[in-house]
Amino acid sequence: MASYPTRSRRRANGEGSIYPYRGRWRGAASWTDDAGIRQRRTVNGKTQAEVRRALTEITGQLDKGLQPPTPGTVGDFLLGWLEASKQRIRPASYRRAELAVRLHLTPTLGRLSLVKMSPADVERMTAALIESGRSPRTAHTARAVLRRALAERARCERPPRDERRHRR
Repeated sequence: MASYPTRSRRRANGEGSIYPYRGRWRGAASWTDDAGIRQRRTVNGKTQAEVRRALTEITGQLDKGLQPPTPGTVGDFLLGWLEASKQRIRPASYRRAELAVRLHLTPTLGRLSLVKMSPADVERMTAALIESGRSPRTAHTARAVLRRALAERARCERPPRDERRHRR
């Protein structure tokens, strides 16, 4: 059993907490969102410094007015994206995106955590589609739909522009 150092000071409100957990370290940050609902995110790491960096990133996003990414699955995100984009894109484009999500993306990537998905996972999905007998064009379409959904997610999560910075 590893010995853990004792705490030398108390943390301030909103700073988060870091504590030993199953031979590693865990940190938690809590806040109240815009709807008045109490939110909490936990992060795990090998070292206390690693967890502190992750908590600093979360609190930095909160200070900028952004909500930290909600840990959800890729499948849930893609279904929500499809519903949200139904009114914005043409019917043929929606059908192609819906088929790519339902037949190719959700079965291969659907259970992955959205925040933990990596480019290697997307490469494996593309290779698996081609190996299963699908055409490279089908793999390209599935990858393009995923790229568009993730790009829209990134665009929506950007902080608002600082008007003072753009004045001349």
